[in-house]
Amino acid sequence: MLQKSIVQQRCGTPFHERTSKLTQTTWWYGWSQYLIPDVFSTVEEEVAAIRTAVAMIDMSPLPKVDFKGPDAIRFFDYLTVRSMAKNSIGHVQYTCWTNEKGALITDGLGFRLAEDHILVSSDTSINWFRQNAKGFDVELVDRTDDYGVLSLQGPQSRAVLTDATGEDWSDFPFCRIRHVMIGGAQVFVARQGFTGELGYEIWVNRTDGTTVWDAIWQAGLAYGVKPAGEYALDVARMEAGLTLASSDYTNIGPDGRSAHVVVRPDETSSPFEVGLGGLVHVNKGDFIGRAALTAEKETGPKRRFVGLELEWQDIVDHYAAKGLPPEIAPRVRWDAMKAQSDGKTIGRATSATWSPTLDKLIAFGCIDIDLTETGTQIVVDWTDQWGKPVGSVRARVVDLPFITVARATA
Repeated sequence: MLQKSIVQQRCGTPFHERTSKLTQTTWWYGWSQYLIPDVFSTVEEEVAAIRTAVAMIDMSPLPKVDFKGPDAIRFFDYLTVRSMAKNSIGHVQYTCWTNEKGALITDGLGFRLAEDHILVSSDTSINWFRQNAKGFDVELVDRTDDYGVLSLQGPQSRAVLTDATGEDWSDFPFCRIRHVMIGGAQVFVARQGFTGELGYEIWVNRTDGTTVWDAIWQAGLAYGVKPAGEYALDVARMEAGLTLASSDYTNIGPDGRSAHVVVRPDETSSPFEVGLGGLVHVNKGDFIGRAALTAEKETGPKRRFVGLELEWQDIVDHYAAKGLPPEIAPRVRWDAMKAQSDGKTIGRATSATWSPTLDKLIAFGCIDIDLTETGTQIVVDWTDQWGKPVGSVRARVVDLPFITVARATA
């Protein structure tokens, strides 16, 4: 059964009143029906805040669906490649779901809030959930507009949260949930994030967005807090080796995309290809795609995601040869470019971006398994922002993640 909560078509998130006043640019991002800042000041400044201090990031447009009822846990386990049934209340599980052929629908988080209640946060999947709910006593409710999600990320995030709540967070483990008051508002906090750093996601009722933002902001001033936009978040997740649906692989389900990107049917992937093979528990019981994933686990994937370091001077030289200035974009590219070796297509390069942390041009490569050894030299067919060929760019396979990831260990 599917119900819709009262979802109004708004352009502002619960934090819009504050973010719209803090941004110093005119760059905004249309994420589903919402508008959030792409850049507040500069991408470099905001990534630096994530890496060295603390940043506040509005992630409220993330699609959210409640699973409620006697079969909520059983249904979630039937959809996904991991088992939630073994986890206690207050646990956050990162997982993914596939079709019967083992191709990724998307990946996301399941928050176990009660014995019969999971809140799912991911790219849009509600039609896929509804399509497979027959025979399960579960109620599905779209909660996207009901919650604000404030991501507090960076090495000083724990200190900020401590000051904002008056509570000790030193023993709060990764992938757990805690209910607390912030600024007089009831919220729940999950130790999670999409940057690779120590961080937390603060889930706020829509009506409390401004109150909670102000409380966190005031607590953060002593620690150099800055607001960060989607461009900085995207760069940070790339540096941390975290793939993004639609950018790095095509979601194969029936739902539309919450991000406005071109969907390419030939760029689907399995969990094993994108580095999520460790999530796949083929012996947990029946789930959608189990047979296909069991077979792939035995034979191994034909392609695998790796890190790529690209020779940016090659791009400059190609533009110079044509008498054109090189294109300079501060954001992660959400298109794919052909990868080659010895004149043969071996896969694709995705999420190419300049890393201000590393001072390098980096990308993901989904390439043939026999070319994934660290140090392997390949070529990327670089294109401009309109998809026109620019020229061949040398690239070297490197280990993922690109940086040391501290989010689960700090």
